[in-house]
Amino acid sequence: MRRWFAKWYGAWQRTRLGTRITLGLGALALVVFAAVGVTMVGIMHGYLDRRLDEQLSKSQNTQLPQLRETHGSPQSVYSWYSALYKVRDGVATPEPGGRLPGDARQLAKIAADAVGGDVTRTVYLRDDGPYRVRACPVDNGSVLLSAAPQKDLDGTVQQLIWVEVAAFSLALGVLVVVGRLVLRRGLRPLADMAGTAHDIASHDLTANPALPVRAAGTGGGAEVDELRTAFNVMLAHIDTSLAAKTEANERLRRFVADASHELRTPLTSIRGYADLFRYAAANEPAEREAHLAKIREETARMTVLIDDLLLLARLDARAAETPLRPERVDLAELAGDAADA
Repeated sequence: MRRWFAKWYGAWQRTRLGTRITLGLGALALVVFAAVGVTMVGIMHGYLDRRLDEQLSKSQNTQLPQLRETHGSPQSVYSWYSALYKVRDGVATPEPGGRLPGDARQLAKIAADAVGGDVTRTVYLRDDGPYRVRACPVDNGSVLLSAAPQKDLDGTVQQLIWVEVAAFSLALGVLVVVGRLVLRRGLRPLADMAGTAHDIASHDLTANPALPVRAAGTGGGAEVDELRTAFNVMLAHIDTSLAAKTEANERLRRFVADASHELRTPLTSIRGYADLFRYAAANEPAEREAHLAKIREETARMTVLIDDLLLLARLDARAAETPLRPERVDLAELAGDAADA
């Protein structure tokens, strides 16, 4: 059971958002339609039961005065069963002249219960189906019983159920189709943004770091508009960051080229003076000190260049950690501090 639920839940999670919303909307509508249908059937069934009870009561009230005077047999109307019972010692016996089904034991029991007051019940007669039975006392232990069939009533309720099923099925189908179309139209901007993201993912940033596309289109509601705006702002921020990174890489490339050129000059000089120093040491000792001084001079120059490079590297590292910000500076005070130093 747990494995089946996990499999079903995984399939549900992989379903598209529009399909999930449509299915959820259909399930909710189905529950609402079922509740409304059950309520309508219950109300209709109760209404028809009350109308049938009123008809039984009206028929009996019409016959009661005559039965009390003549003690004759009750009249059967429509296809109803009707009989006058004599109740003695809790046992009900039908009087001659009444109209009763073949198996009237349930009716006799109801007649016996009606000695103390009116009784209305629904019974199922073996050969005739459901009947609505009403029994009321006449006088001297006599009870008038009338039973009306509920087939027509149940048929009306059954017809109402079929009408509800057809109407609610049609309404559910229309609701699902229209809801699906509305959701597809509303979620189309999200699909467009997904397409934009795929276009950006397929773009070669090494050839051109600028992002060529933005999420376009309108519609989808305020939430989708807000998401589209945030998406475009994010793309603009990424575009700006890529441009800044590209520019920084270009500056670094130029800086490395310039630094290489600046370092190449003193290194070449040092190599040349070193060769002269070796020659002078062997042939002209008087010029040895001059060549050694030149080597020291070029070495100091290269040291200054290297110190400048290290300073720039530290400044870049500090700028990455704590970005530089412009501030007002008193140049006179700064020049005085530099002179004192």
